[in-house]
Amino acid sequence: MNTVRRVMRPAASSCLCLILSLAACNRSAPSTATASADRSAGSVATPATTSSHTAPDHPGPAPAPTEDPRATAQGQSEECTLQTPLPPGVPGSPGHLIPSARNPNGQSELAALMRSMEAALKEARPLVAQGQKVGPFASRFAKIRCAWPTNLGDRDAQFDALAVAYLSAVAKLDATHGTDAPAAFDGVLNACRACHERACSGAIVAINALRLPSTTTTDDTKKTGAAPSASPPPSR
Repeated sequence: MNTVRRVMRPAASSCLCLILSLAACNRSAPSTATASADRSAGSVATPATTSSHTAPDHPGPAPAPTEDPRATAQGQSEECTLQTPLPPGVPGSPGHLIPSARNPNGQSELAALMRSMEAALKEARPLVAQGQKVGPFASRFAKIRCAWPTNLGDRDAQFDALAVAYLSAVAKLDATHGTDAPAAFDGVLNACRACHERACSGAIVAINALRLPSTTTTDDTKKTGAAPSASPPPSR
């Protein structure tokens, strides 16, 4: 009998341990489930968290770029005006005069430009007489405001104002044809003369030589002391 009791006690102890172990497992199960749920929730929340952190890497449309003030300033500095600096060393600048058959000493940038104007207007003259459209000349002659003159002192506010008036007359000629063309052509020559009455008056002879027969007046002969004739203008 005592032997049976001794055998049953270990068995009872084993059963008790098994019961306690199962109970402990049952108590820990909710915690495990909760942890799993938490992990699941965390895994679900992760994309939202990641999205909030990665949003700056995918911004919306960028605002339109503003104009670079340096580009604007550069554009203004390149405009041909009285304020435009004359770059040294270019053909026609002091010490770099342009070879000329008319002037053995060479010619300035402005003198060369004026002679090209004379040649262009001489070529256009018969077409204008027929009422045909000529040019465009304004873009070709625009550098008159920022070309090296023979005497740098001639480039002043008064000369620039006369140059602006000349370019305005040239632009009008560019836009004119038909019966109005001769008057527009004469307006260009008048603008040339107004400038040369201030300086280099010898060029007026060459200007008068470009006049159309219908626009040549005796007043031109009186002012120049000679009948209109083809003569190269002096260097300016």
